[in-house]
Amino acid sequence: MKNFYELNFFENPFKSNFVYPDAKDKLELGVSNKPDDTPYVWNYKGKELLNILNPEIIEWAKKNKLDFEALYIFLMTPKYEILVHTDGFFLDWNPIVINWVVGDNHIPSMYMSWYGTKNPKESLDECIDLSSDDKSLYYLRMDESKLKEIERHNITGPTLVKVSTPHRGVNESDQNSWFISLRFNNKIGTWDKIVEWFQPYIVK
Repeated sequence: MKNFYELNFFENPFKSNFVYPDAKDKLELGVSNKPDDTPYVWNYKGKELLNILNPEIIEWAKKNKLDFEALYIFLMTPKYEILVHTDGFFLDWNPIVINWVVGDNHIPSMYMSWYGTKNPKESLDECIDLSSDDKSLYYLRMDESKLKEIERHNITGPTLVKVSTPHRGVNESDQNSWFISLRFNNKIGTWDKIVEWFQPYIVK
């Protein structure tokens, strides 16, 4: 089973009057990202999330009894690669996640890639990078030297993505790009169950 599925879904995650965060203060140091290997990120929860989200998505979620966890906006600077990681602290954690690349500078070369072990006898648990001492990070860093790319997809529209498989986002372009990730609280179960639930929306 794939790690991503394009969706017949809402092309714009935001209200029509949404204004992107002012990144001027974050970009004063130049075109490179922060030195801790993480992209610039803003996260919205609760009322703050509802104030910016496309009202049609809010109604769709109510109809389907889905609860929002958060919406993350990542500013991906030119040629930037997020480190390989899994979201959360457990490899079997499977949240519902829909990603977009949107904004005035929509970049088709913004992609996600997923990774498996180089050594078939080695488990992903053995590939976790334990060298990071930053306990505030809400993800597991992976030792990239032990991994190989197994799948890649250009994010050109709303896409259901698996974040418990080691993955990264990459902006291949020479422009800044906005990467949007909407997360839900509902626990449907395994990735297979999530894909099954979203079947009516998956592009065939």
